[in-house]
Amino acid sequence: MPKSVLVTDCWPAYFNVEARTHQLCTAHLLRELVFLKDKYPLDQWAQQFSQLITDSLSLRKENKATKNKVDKVC
Repeated sequence: MPKSVLVTDCWPAYFNVEARTHQLCTAHLLRELVFLKDKYPLDQWAQQFSQLITDSLSLRKENKATKNKVDKVC
């Protein structure tokens, strides 16, 4: 897997696996942010970070849909 992007949860052993780069699973990250929002309701950063991630995913989805439409026309 040296040329791969390894997408994992936060289990420490995964960080010892040789890969081109590591990425945390978005679903796991969002779940952790829900936990932090519930545990620390007065802190806004977890909510803001969660919103940033979901907005980014929405933009990516919109961009892919637009690209597919453009590709069909061209």
